[in-house]
Amino acid sequence: MKAGASLLALVVSAAASPLNTRQDDGSVALENPSSGPQNGGENDPPEETSSDPLKTKEGLCGGWDLTTAEGVDRVWEETFAGATIDSFIRVENGGSSRWVTNLEASVRRGSSGKSGAPGCSHLGTECDPMDGETCDEHFDKYGGSIFDGVTYWAFQAVKGMHAKFNELNRRLTTATLINDLKITEIIDDFGGGDDGSSSTLATISAAFTVANGMAAAVPGAGTALAAGFGVLGGLFAAFAANGKPPVDPGSIAVSLGHNFEQATGVLETTLRVATGGGTPEEEGKLPAPKWDTYESKIAKFFNGGWFLLDDDASVVNAIFDTVEDNIKRKVANDVMKATSLHLGIDERVGSKEDCTGAGRRWLEVGSDSRCLHIFEKHDDTIWSEADEDVYEKMKKYGLDALDKYYGAVLDCGRNGGDDKEIDTGNMALGEVPTCFFNLPVAIITKRDCGGGGSPFDNGCGSPTGGAWNP
Repeated sequence: MKAGASLLALVVSAAASPLNTRQDDGSVALENPSSGPQNGGENDPPEETSSDPLKTKEGLCGGWDLTTAEGVDRVWEETFAGATIDSFIRVENGGSSRWVTNLEASVRRGSSGKSGAPGCSHLGTECDPMDGETCDEHFDKYGGSIFDGVTYWAFQAVKGMHAKFNELNRRLTTATLINDLKITEIIDDFGGGDDGSSSTLATISAAFTVANGMAAAVPGAGTALAAGFGVLGGLFAAFAANGKPPVDPGSIAVSLGHNFEQATGVLETTLRVATGGGTPEEEGKLPAPKWDTYESKIAKFFNGGWFLLDDDASVVNAIFDTVEDNIKRKVANDVMKATSLHLGIDERVGSKEDCTGAGRRWLEVGSDSRCLHIFEKHDDTIWSEADEDVYEKMKKYGLDALDKYYGAVLDCGRNGGDDKEIDTGNMALGEVPTCFFNLPVAIITKRDCGGGGSPFDNGCGSPTGGAWNP
């Protein structure tokens, strides 16, 4: 352990009474010494020992792995950075208001020129509390107090949050919308259909939830990486209810573009709230990525140290890349829906052996197994099987894991209610949220030949579809 028991005792002592204040040397003293035992009494502040690892520059600054989720979780746990934030907000600051700016002033024992902390509450501005000091510089100035020394990691978490939110905003707007998603290309590939709409911020929130399913394949992944997906996805789920409906619900491109505008608003709101500019109700919406005993909702939000990850770490890039891919899959699904494609439960096929060919899968549907594949609806009675080109386009946009895709579509048809919209209230990390993929499902049968007529008359014997009522 890099942090000894003395730091834990210091934090607990500082949090024990609202009458405690910190002295110039960083120790904790009772506001009214005469009210408690003196000279070794149980209410005296703990003494910092010279053997505590965090009293050394190497102990505070050296040897930490900031490239993996487990590495930053260890930093957060062993430096007690989260407990430091929780204690400062509750005790010395008397609440969360402007806590980053006030913590900077507290460590410096007053203001020192123009603070770089206020910029942390907005996208596109400079976030630079403590004027960009390195850990070594911070220790040289403030390492005489463990509390003040550890604040280095609290400030780094705030800076990391600001940097990652700026990059996520860039990817969800300039880079993703214009260059990577290529919405018009997807629409053209599937025949020009653009009369559906994507589901507000739920699409982006669910994209993070789906993304967590690939966590095991990412170097350094694990429960802490799940926290990273949970933090980002939870933000959009929590604040989605405040979003306005799309400007033009008849256009996938316009609708999704509006979603990204709303996403920028969510990121802006989160920066403001997490740095001490929000209301108690807004703070209550901040996700808590892992279990803890902190009282401050802001301290809970930073727990796990996910924002300490290097901005170019493979874990961070993998999360952003996968979220982009999942949004692309969602757009492709919505375009398929707009072009009258359906998932067909083909009752004309009676066995697994006969369920062969492009796009066909023999899967459980209720208590039985059925042959599933894609159909196009031309009118109420005329249907046709999708050709191989449709499956090639699905593969192009990441919908080639047909067992999982068909299973998710069936789940939406079975549990999605009447509106078939994404269920943000029941999302489990690593699983596809209900109705993230909401392609309509139909029962496919043969058209009735009408008592012995020719199978070539009026489409006799050709496939036709009907509603699936699970």
